[in-house]
Amino acid sequence: KDMIEDEMLKEPQQRQLINLLAGQYLWSPKYEEGLALLKQAQNLTCPKTSNEYFRTYYYMAEIYLSRKNQPETALEVMNNMLNITGIHPANLYQTYMVIGACNEKLGKKDAALENYKQARDYGKKVTYKSDFSGADKAIERLSK
Repeated sequence: KDMIEDEMLKEPQQRQLINLLAGQYLWSPKYEEGLALLKQAQNLTCPKTSNEYFRTYYYMAEIYLSRKNQPETALEVMNNMLNITGIHPANLYQTYMVIGACNEKLGKKDAALENYKQARDYGKKVTYKSDFSGADKAIERLSK
């Protein structure tokens, strides 16, 4: 935590450290502290298409969705990612997976199904080997 305050670090590096720490807090009893750190990270500048930028909002959405049971807030957080051009397809895959999960939790099955299909489409655009079967499983589950 002390490293975050190091004045030698540039803002993208500080944001990366905050994301790393908040990611560790995500599934621990300290998730509220992680959320506070992520809110702090929002004020640190970095390119909007960077993984650091995405990770801040992805972790925030995960906390709101999975830890605080606030899918509306998580949806609002992740919808911000859709207005940015040039985001990596893997990050868009995760964005649509979270949006789909939010809509599913809100009882919006048709919207969730479309979100999972969009996630699958972005997953197919990733050029390196990665597992995007979560979208297929969600589509299969909601198509029954």
